[in-house]
Amino acid sequence: EEGAANCLDGSVLFASLLAAIGLHPIILLLPGHAIAGWKLENSETSDVEFIETTVLAKKTFDEAHTEGMTRRAEVKALADNWQYTGELTDLKAFAIPIDIKKEWSRRMVVPLPWN
Repeated sequence: EEGAANCLDGSVLFASLLAAIGLHPIILLLPGHAIAGWKLENSETSDVEFIETTVLAKKTFDEAHTEGMTRRAEVKALADNWQYTGELTDLKAFAIPIDIKKEWSRRMVVPLPWN
């Protein structure tokens, strides 16, 4: 209502909504920013799609998706294998993908029922 969510707020909310509709949520942490992403639930080979949640109040879903994919393309060279080694060598150039579903499973987090 107030339009006061930041990028991480929007990405976490969007990740929860994506999980609720059966998609596999991912959050990509960038220097000073975060974007939400998803892949098909049962596909290991499916490409990850991203959305820039901070523009959803002013732009269409398609425009927000295009911006998210542009952000991903900008950092793709930083995260070619999408694995975080545990060490940041350059704090101005990193991309850390967080597989939300995998983390929920690993930490035994159960999403709240939404029906």
